[in-house]
Amino acid sequence: PDQPLPVLQADRLYYLTADHDSIAIGAMAKGDLSIPFDSVTRGGISREILCAGFNALLLHHVITRTPATGGYATITMSPKSGGTFVAHHGDGQNIQTAAVTASYISLFRGILDYVKVVLNVTDGTHTVIVQPLNI
Repeated sequence: PDQPLPVLQADRLYYLTADHDSIAIGAMAKGDLSIPFDSVTRGGISREILCAGFNALLLHHVITRTPATGGYATITMSPKSGGTFVAHHGDGQNIQTAAVTASYISLFRGILDYVKVVLNVTDGTHTVIVQPLNI
């Protein structure tokens, strides 16, 4: 099994366990990887991706074939399967809202139980991989 990380605090040595964990490392689990788009040249909307039990989503968008204008991916979400999916307008980092030509990773915070990836493609080849997680 993994050994706890040693942490030196003032004149004491602690091991990073739940007893001394102010950021709840144990709760920072990640879900399964999903690949809603694999080497595509057209945009679209993915199938539902179950994210229940997680509060954030990593989106890894790989853009290849040297596009002139590229594309971008974002998410829509719903509290129930088959529900009305609305655009994510919440908190996050590096969330794209216009076409880019270089690959990137976005973090969407405050997600609902079901998400769909929306891929907007102008040109190039695009692969999108997502992974739910708790932060």
